[in-house]
Amino acid sequence: MINSIIKTGISLVLPLVLSGEVLAQKCETSVQESYRKLHLDSQANNYRYEKAFFSCFPNSFASFNKLFGYDDKTGPAPLYATSMEYIARFFALRHIPLQQKIAKVLAISLHGTWDSDGVGEFQRSMQKYFLQHPTLFLQALKQHKDTDVKSFWNFYFDYEADDYRAKDFQAVNKVVPKEEIAMHRLIKEAYLERIKAWLIINRSGSADPKRLHRTHQRLVPPRAARRLLVSLAGPRAPVGGPMAARV
Repeated sequence: MINSIIKTGISLVLPLVLSGEVLAQKCETSVQESYRKLHLDSQANNYRYEKAFFSCFPNSFASFNKLFGYDDKTGPAPLYATSMEYIARFFALRHIPLQQKIAKVLAISLHGTWDSDGVGEFQRSMQKYFLQHPTLFLQALKQHKDTDVKSFWNFYFDYEADDYRAKDFQAVNKVVPKEEIAMHRLIKEAYLERIKAWLIINRSGSADPKRLHRTHQRLVPPRAARRLLVSLAGPRAPVGGPMAARV
């Protein structure tokens, strides 16, 4: 009886797994074909191939990693070696409505974690894109719950270079209106959490040097980071929260 139930469950689940793999393979092929058309064929129907490229570009951080990332156990994803070219093409799309592009940028960024290469390139491009279109980003962020919004800002500030992080924090605060009190709170909380998380990583020596070959190499000086945490937090500002050391 139990064996029969297990077999039935497998027979129901396996087609779903296979169909998911087939769909992923189709999207990988489609994004490659549309990229080649856009990149190599000056006579290509840009609108048509931009739509195809955009529709099959990943919709989450997990699917982005499966296509462009690097897994320590399984190695590089299918498009890892050319990830930066694909990311540059995505942000350069001209025929996709801005709101749709921002929605996809947010979908990929939510609950993202820093990594070098393709992930780092997407993160830097996302930061520039936010500073170019802060109003539309803020409108889109307000459609999400606070935990998701905070995860976006955690990804925004998630890298090892404390001086660049401080500059990015200042740049964000300049473009977010002062009356956006709730958003400023989430930005500050995420920023403080990333300082503390990277401080823990660097002091514990748990960072993998192979993954720290991003452009900005200076790590967080413990004493300076502690002073910055105290000056920013004040007596009541929250500096806690889950401090998962993400590398």
